[in-house]
Amino acid sequence: MANYQESAVSGTQWRRASRIVIDNPQQGNPTILIVEDTATQLGDSVINQPSGNLSATVEQGATFPLVNPATGEVIGESSHDEVYALIYSLYMHLATQRDALIAPVVVVPEPEPEPAVLPNAE
Repeated sequence: MANYQESAVSGTQWRRASRIVIDNPQQGNPTILIVEDTATQLGDSVINQPSGNLSATVEQGATFPLVNPATGEVIGESSHDEVYALIYSLYMHLATQRDALIAPVVVVPEPEPEPAVLPNAE
């Protein structure tokens, strides 16, 4: 049986990180789970399909190449420690902003007016 309205297509396909999950246990090293998609562009449409996961333990002192996301060019080196500090700092910044919006409002009551003193009636 023929496929209804079948047509030949050409496009581009690449792999991308679609979600990052960091597990930060009270005891032990944090782990990072990177969920990957395969993106396929056909004309103006992009189709994303789950394609796998990467997982790593955050290790003190471990380094990796720092890559420019726009060009793919290696522009230096970074470390797990720096990533952890950046994420911690972002968390603290966002939490502080949130807390400032929901801080309790303290209402100071106005003092009661002094009772009026009536002149002595003699």
